[in-house]
Amino acid sequence: MSAESNAPSRMTALATGVEQGIKWAIVRAPMWWAINGYARVPDDHPWHGLDYDEIDVAVNGGLTYARDDWIGFDTMHAFDYWPGQPHHFHDDCCIHWTESMVIEEAKNLARQVAATSALLTEEPTS
Repeated sequence: MSAESNAPSRMTALATGVEQGIKWAIVRAPMWWAINGYARVPDDHPWHGLDYDEIDVAVNGGLTYARDDWIGFDTMHAFDYWPGQPHHFHDDCCIHWTESMVIEEAKNLARQVAATSALLTEEPTS
């Protein structure tokens, strides 16, 4: 995948952007019209090339994707709910996802990628 891609390979972005210098994208999942979020990891970033379970970030359900310069999360965990999905839980125990909520979570992921990169480039203070 090209470093200039706007979404992970074989995926069509619903929305894209840049947060603190890091590209993010959201794409439609193959089930229940859910939407998943992604952030691009730059080539010189310490997370580049790591498996998703080797990266500690705070996103819904943890990371579930790391491939081709991108890391991402999904919104189909237990207690995640999308309209049209079979609903077996009480309304007050679920996250009722919307596209705008996934955008915010993707931006959150991009900020975490940027913050980790910034930590490595900051000069120590005396």
